[in-house]
Amino acid sequence: MFTRNPLSQLLLWSDFLAIVLILCLLALVRWLGMNVPLADSEVNTLVGANCAVFIIAVFLQQMKKLPGKLVLSHVIPVTASVFGLLILGLILSRLEYSRVLLVASFIITLLWYAIRYSLRKPKTRVEQFLVVPYGTSQTLLQFPGHWRVLSRPPEEPIATQEAIVVDTYANLPNEWADFIANCVMNNRTVYDATHLREGLTGQIALQDARADHLDKLFIHPLRLWTKRLLDIVAALALLIITIPVSIMIAIAVKLTSKGPVLYIGLRVGQREKPFKMVKFRSMSATPTKQVTFVGRFIRAFRLDELPQLWNVLKGDMSLIGPRPEDQSLHDTYKKQIPYYRYKYMIKPGITGWAQVMHGHTHAVDIDAIRVKLEYDLYYIKYCSYWLDINIALRTIGTILLRYKAN
Repeated sequence: MFTRNPLSQLLLWSDFLAIVLILCLLALVRWLGMNVPLADSEVNTLVGANCAVFIIAVFLQQMKKLPGKLVLSHVIPVTASVFGLLILGLILSRLEYSRVLLVASFIITLLWYAIRYSLRKPKTRVEQFLVVPYGTSQTLLQFPGHWRVLSRPPEEPIATQEAIVVDTYANLPNEWADFIANCVMNNRTVYDATHLREGLTGQIALQDARADHLDKLFIHPLRLWTKRLLDIVAALALLIITIPVSIMIAIAVKLTSKGPVLYIGLRVGQREKPFKMVKFRSMSATPTKQVTFVGRFIRAFRLDELPQLWNVLKGDMSLIGPRPEDQSLHDTYKKQIPYYRYKYMIKPGITGWAQVMHGHTHAVDIDAIRVKLEYDLYYIKYCSYWLDINIALRTIGTILLRYKAN
């Protein structure tokens, strides 16, 4: 049971109001200094900038709830993306806007959040976790934090800054069951050990997984429908935007090595149905199958995967989801890794939670494939718009850092 913290809502509004106040003061100084009313272009810019700031505040506040720390590399893409959409909206609506005020608003917003999240130390109202010594609860002791294993149910009331951790699937003695019930009725925080571990790691541990846990991997049909709609819109937009880049890559691949421009490979998709995945060819057509010079470059920046946007439009793939595997590797993995087939409950993706959290994995490394499956199962269980945004931003980070996530 996770309780809602009113402090997070207060911080959300304080962030928003602080930047709005700064922007309004900026406009006031300009008004008083020049002794003329604000122009329509400046009013439009201020209104748009304030809307952008509110959206950024909501995005960053929601992302704090996801596994992993919110770092500066998240603040920059979120701020740049939202202000980019603001500029696009102003242009498409043909509204006048002030470039100077827009740039100033962007810089102020970026600096505010960069400083705030760089200097702010993470805080939590839970100062100590009290662990009930049954089931898998004690496996959480390996994680950072203040943990104390209880030897018997405490006689004194639990403090508000303490939280109980219990394996709700364990067979608890009556006195422990009564203790947990009393904590719940007295509005004390009680965490299920499995859910808490998943929130700390961003994974569903296979060694502790049970069939009844995995049967809860269900995504609401409305969420799948909206995800598909967003996939179509985003893939179509990206295809149009990247046409010049794709043409240059196709020419470079054709001129620098023999063979076709595109590589078409058979992959396993949703419900284990095979489909043909398209990529720019990055390896030579010779028997040695060496990575070409152009291939090394486009792989580093994930540009070889641009044709997969066509797979997204066709419905074979999603922008975000578990990575599709070769048919032969799939047959090997499902025999050696329990619950492996669960990852095909949804469409495979160009990028995904496992790719950004675990990075590149060799096909023969079964242990690494097992870890990536734990991330994939977490994504399926906790699939949300905020998690997708987190993955998209992390993917941008890996591309900019030239980290070869697979």
